[in-house]
Amino acid sequence: MGLTLTKETAQQLLQHSQEILDSFRSADMAVDAHANQYFDGVLPRDDPVRVTIVEIFAGCIRYEKALDTVITAFYNVEGRVVKRSEQNLYRVFAYLIVFRMEELGIPNLKKLIATLERKRIYRFLSFLLNRKHLYTWMLDEWAKLYDRVYVENEIISPLEEFLPQLEEILERLRVQIEEGLKSKKELIKPTEPQPFTLTEPKPRSVPMPEELPTLAPSRPVPSSTYERPQESADLAERRRKNREVAEQRLAEATRQRPRCADPGKSEKCERKIREIRAEQERALAFDAPKSNPMPKERQGAGQAAVKLNAAAIMREWARYREAEKREAERLGALEAGAFDKSAFEAWQQAQKEADLQSQLAELERRRLEGQLSYEEAVIARRRLAESNRAVVEKEREAAAERQEELAAMRAAEEEQLKQRMAEIMAGHAKARQAVRDAQKAKALSRAEQQQETEELLKQAYEEAAAELRRKMELIAEIRAIEATQAPREKRLDLTEIAGFGFLSEMSIAELRERLSLAKQRQTQEVEEKRDQILEEKQAKDEKLLHTMELIGRHRAERSRAAAARQEEKKKRAENSRPGQPEIRARDPRLSDLAQQVQARKQERQEMQQQERQGSNLALKTTKAMSREKKAREAARWAQLESAQERVARLRTSGIVSADPTAPDERFPRQSSRMTCT
Repeated sequence: MGLTLTKETAQQLLQHSQEILDSFRSADMAVDAHANQYFDGVLPRDDPVRVTIVEIFAGCIRYEKALDTVITAFYNVEGRVVKRSEQNLYRVFAYLIVFRMEELGIPNLKKLIATLERKRIYRFLSFLLNRKHLYTWMLDEWAKLYDRVYVENEIISPLEEFLPQLEEILERLRVQIEEGLKSKKELIKPTEPQPFTLTEPKPRSVPMPEELPTLAPSRPVPSSTYERPQESADLAERRRKNREVAEQRLAEATRQRPRCADPGKSEKCERKIREIRAEQERALAFDAPKSNPMPKERQGAGQAAVKLNAAAIMREWARYREAEKREAERLGALEAGAFDKSAFEAWQQAQKEADLQSQLAELERRRLEGQLSYEEAVIARRRLAESNRAVVEKEREAAAERQEELAAMRAAEEEQLKQRMAEIMAGHAKARQAVRDAQKAKALSRAEQQQETEELLKQAYEEAAAELRRKMELIAEIRAIEATQAPREKRLDLTEIAGFGFLSEMSIAELRERLSLAKQRQTQEVEEKRDQILEEKQAKDEKLLHTMELIGRHRAERSRAAAARQEEKKKRAENSRPGQPEIRARDPRLSDLAQQVQARKQERQEMQQQERQGSNLALKTTKAMSREKKAREAARWAQLESAQERVARLRTSGIVSADPTAPDERFPRQSSRMTCT
């Protein structure tokens, strides 16, 4: 991001970045396509502002999960006073500060902040740049998404260099906000009190303040401490190029090996090759019909009974009754002298067969043309690969020369790093001694504070015990008063009338007797209705059984007729459909295409045979390298296990502390960053 922002470009950058994120839907369109669609007619393709906005948009989509962690936590804390529609604006600021701060720069960031309202950007920056948030839950949440070493070295460490300057910007924003609030309050003129006419006191002597000692400013940590050295990237590139050279030499040696080293293929290998070729031939049938396979017939499916309800049975019988009526009318018309349509159907079948022959010839021609284009494409792709290998070989030779020059530079830089490491280790030793002294002083103050806390707790406990005794005495008095009250009882007579003066007034016993009689009458009525329904149901079932018998006869007759028609159609199709050799014999153009396809296929098979001979030796070499790698890994694990056992024995004997995080006084702990460097 080498763009120098002005006030107009900064405002334009934030506006377009927020709008392009608001309108993006990952399920509908890709990132590049969405960016081109958004900027068509708005900004030209070579505009630096457009290039910068596209980079910010792609970065926000790439680190979407890491940015969502920060934005979600911010809205959980400040969601009541922050608009939900501005979350993509905060997302852009979080991405620029966390991932692109080194390229953006402090001046450009100030211009971006100046385009927004001070209160809302101050609220978000104070949450994002809080050191407590940054080193606790933000670090832990990002470590769940990426490797922890990557988060510490590539995200947190570069951000630490800019934290002092960012905190200054945050403090300046806070001062500006407070000054704006004071200016608003000063608009209201306060009441001016009139002083009393009292005797003025004598002025007191003000002691002179002591001068505070000033500390010398500390030197900032150099940026090279947190950057990965260029040597590691160069080594990885050199290893990759060496591997490519080795693979090319192996392939060359495999191609040029003597013919006597090529063993013949086994019967199983030949059978597998034939299966692969047959599969490729089937894949070339582009216009073949893709029909679903016939479902498997279950055992006893022909005898399975279909359970139907009464409405379905009556509908089916009505359909068969209509079919019988139509058949009777057709037979009556034939008896009266009507004509049959068999001659027309024979002519129609002949025309369909002629159309089928022409379609089969066209399909065979398309299949042969597709197979020919496939064989030519395979041959052209293999020739292009051979020309690319020659170009890669020249590039590898040039890279080897550059790698030798880099090795000399690396040796000199390693010597400088060793000297710098010795100086830093001496400073670490002094810092550890100062930490020990501070811990001792804190331990003494902690003991005094604990003693005062115990005395206060004892006094509070005594007061609570006295209050509890007073409450218990009061509860005992209340319970004694409640126990002296006399019980109240009233007896109930079920045969007694309430005496309210109603005409139909009766006792509870009489009411129960009348209810029992009413229940008996209701039960008798229900039994009579049930018997009537049962008789109607039996009559209906007999009628349905008779109808089902008639339907079964119709189904059997139709099944026999359908089987006869299917058998006749199958025989006619077998007699009329020709095979591929017959189709080619009828058309000489198809024969020429078949010969061209066979020639191309023979050329491709010869090239595959040559490459297969070269790949057998490469496969054996790869297997040997894999076995050697597994052996090295097993030895490495055995070495690590023995080291862990040795540490466990030392901890058991008391030579090493049991707490893995506790520092050992005999062995000063070195900085993890300097060790990695």
